[in-house]
Amino acid sequence: MIKNEHLQSQPKKKEIKNVKNLFLHYHCAALLDQIKSSKDYFPPHRVFTLVVLTSGDKHQKDIGITDFDPKDLNGEPFGEIPHKIMYVCPKYVNENTPEPYSQWMRAINDSLDEEVDETHYDRSEIKKIFHHIRKDNITPHERAIMIDEYSFGLLEKAAKEKGWEKGRKEGREEGILFVAKKMLSANQLSKQQISELTSLPIDIINKLSLE
Repeated sequence: MIKNEHLQSQPKKKEIKNVKNLFLHYHCAALLDQIKSSKDYFPPHRVFTLVVLTSGDKHQKDIGITDFDPKDLNGEPFGEIPHKIMYVCPKYVNENTPEPYSQWMRAINDSLDEEVDETHYDRSEIKKIFHHIRKDNITPHERAIMIDEYSFGLLEKAAKEKGWEKGRKEGREEGILFVAKKMLSANQLSKQQISELTSLPIDIINKLSLE
């Protein structure tokens, strides 16, 4: 199982409008990174992406999940594809938020507004985090900015290190081209969207559409 643990916060404010598309892109990148060729396109690892939206979200929901598993018309999943993206908005935690999500989300909120009552928490991991926060001696506003800036920086660094900006290995490139062709044949996305999701130049996408 692969966890996109470095994707655990929303990016800079200018990116918030497209935050879900952005993390969908990087989630798909983690899947494509496992593809060796068009003959071996089944990812050997499950990918879970956790996104913590510290500033909230226009939908004002505590938890949102992008589930890639196909479902029938009654909403019953097939149980074939385990990959998921989870968006967590601590600002909207409520009495219906299930555990253990609820306690972690309340802890995030408390760490940002500095109104922490540790008697409300029974998890040693959370208490340990509060201890580290006290040692940091930084304000909640500074901490929120650091979370956003650091996470967005890791996204960019990871993309470059994994070769999404510069040359790819032959097998990986073949796999990406295969996926791009499938996207084109589905006729559900624009060429520009496919280019952004696969990191392939638009001229390559245009050539693939003519094949």
